[in-house]
Amino acid sequence: MKLKNWLNIWLKDAVKPTLKERTYVRYAKIVVGHISPQLGDEDLDSLTLVKLQGFVSGLFKGGNMRTGGALAASTVNAVITVLQS
Repeated sequence: MKLKNWLNIWLKDAVKPTLKERTYVRYAKIVVGHISPQLGDEDLDSLTLVKLQGFVSGLFKGGNMRTGGALAASTVNAVITVLQS
């Protein structure tokens, strides 16, 4: 299964029914804006710590989709939170 498919299921079945609406919206924006564009086509069983660390490092260097610059540490931490969840 692709990560983007699993994340959509997770958002619908685990996040939306159990967390506040604004948390769901924030997580969905993180999935659509940061995780799916770069990791969404990865198979779940092919994800490794090295790939995830490279992804997170890339967010610090040039993860801002609008400017191409670095993302704020708080945004990167929010992305990490979604991935850990």
